[in-house]
Amino acid sequence: TYLVTFSYKRANLVLANSYASKQDLIENFKVKTPIQVIYNPIDLKAIKRQAEQPSPLQFDKNIFYFISVGGFRKEKNLPFLLDAFFILKSLPVKLIIVGSGSLADDLLRKVSDLGLEDKIIFTGHDSNPYKYVQRSDCFVLSSYVEGFPNVLIEALACEKPIISTDCKSGPRELLAPTTNIHQAAITSYEIAEYGILTPVNDVSNLAASMKKMYEDKKLRQQYQEKALERAKQFDISEIKQLFHVAFSD
Repeated sequence: TYLVTFSYKRANLVLANSYASKQDLIENFKVKTPIQVIYNPIDLKAIKRQAEQPSPLQFDKNIFYFISVGGFRKEKNLPFLLDAFFILKSLPVKLIIVGSGSLADDLLRKVSDLGLEDKIIFTGHDSNPYKYVQRSDCFVLSSYVEGFPNVLIEALACEKPIISTDCKSGPRELLAPTTNIHQAAITSYEIAEYGILTPVNDVSNLAASMKKMYEDKKLRQQYQEKALERAKQFDISEIKQLFHVAFSD
């Protein structure tokens, strides 16, 4: 706290990568310096190019694939995702998990305990997760906290329907940009403009939202049609212009 207060008050401008982060700096760190929100950029052309590369996985057209991408860290809450997926185990669905980390053994053990070995696919770390995302049916983020979830923008760039926990900070700004950032999905999942938001750590609601996405083809198509336009707002060409404006004032 002291370091933030000491350094930020000497700056002319503070850049935050989300409005929730901006509010945190103002409300909890009492930052008085002007703060400009500039989102993390993506390279849309590079993502689309990588997404077209061959996949080492064989995708069955009769199976619905959920996918999650990220490090195997506590805040990503992957055991919670496995618990929710367990509820759907009787459906023709599979879950691809792209990533690696210190919790890998714990996750493998949990998959075994739940009897989901034939339903969960671990790819390990891959510098090009987009080839898996592109071929999957729905992207899922299960985190209980985020700084700013670039993976959601990248999933939008791959034109995927998204389900995300409504955690702090970022998912609501990305998927429900016209709503108040202090609003939160608490008792049920929310069909937002660019994806479904679910309460944090609510297994039954996450499972219900995944089942909804699996069953509702019309909803999936609506999200797919909107995804790329939303992703374009975060392309490096757009974000670069915001930096020019911020530093020209």
